[in-house]
Amino acid sequence: MVLHGNTGLAACLARSGLLDGWRFLLAAHSAPILRNRHDGKRGSIDDHGARGTRHQVAVFDLDGTLTRYDTYLRYLIGYIGKRPTRVLRAWGLPLNVLLLKSRLRDNTWLKKRSLGSILGGLTDTELLPWTWSFVDRLVQSGLRQAGIDALRDHQSQGHRTILLSASPDVFVREIAIRLEFSDCICTIVERDRNGRLTGQLVGGNCHGSEKLRRMQHLFGSNRGAVRIVAYGDHRSDLPLLQWADLGVLVNPSPALIRAAAQMQLKVMKW
Repeated sequence: MVLHGNTGLAACLARSGLLDGWRFLLAAHSAPILRNRHDGKRGSIDDHGARGTRHQVAVFDLDGTLTRYDTYLRYLIGYIGKRPTRVLRAWGLPLNVLLLKSRLRDNTWLKKRSLGSILGGLTDTELLPWTWSFVDRLVQSGLRQAGIDALRDHQSQGHRTILLSASPDVFVREIAIRLEFSDCICTIVERDRNGRLTGQLVGGNCHGSEKLRRMQHLFGSNRGAVRIVAYGDHRSDLPLLQWADLGVLVNPSPALIRAAAQMQLKVMKW
């Protein structure tokens, strides 16, 4: 990637984490970790807890909340490092990220463009070795220990735990399996009749208010039967955190700290 002669662009990409991502070409791991899969479909909560008892549910955002970095860009760029023939398909990625940071395009637009150009035409089976390798490395060194401690605390008490992420199911489901979440709700990438990724999204981008909509759909009329604790780190998580019985804002900026105070959210440093 050539950045000579445009220091403004270089600085923007550095702040976005993209430059680090291009250097993040991981060593492959061969040990399979596949267990029961989460299909992300609507589930029932009727069997959780005795009647009259509010069942405890903990909802965790992924990127920046449980992880130290943006998993989506790392996954894409790491795959390019293992399949150099795909680098030409990703030539526009730096510019696309710049357009997003400049608010000239939205998150959904970038996601479709990057998925289609880099992973388009591939099957889950073809991606699985890289997915295993990526998740192995993430679990080893890319998670916030305080976040994992909070997750384990909920799990040890028998709470239902939900991983709620805007990142795609291509690898998020595998993270949910490794971390032993009860459920996984994330952005679903469309597959064609041959199981190949198209780059289009099924049910929209699980980002911002869409996260809240999916949680409302999941619990429906049973909302009053559960007590929900939700963890997030970004402004786009605020609708979900405000809806939860207890919203926890992780590592917020000063501006978000003020928003948290107005919304009566709990603030934690992870």
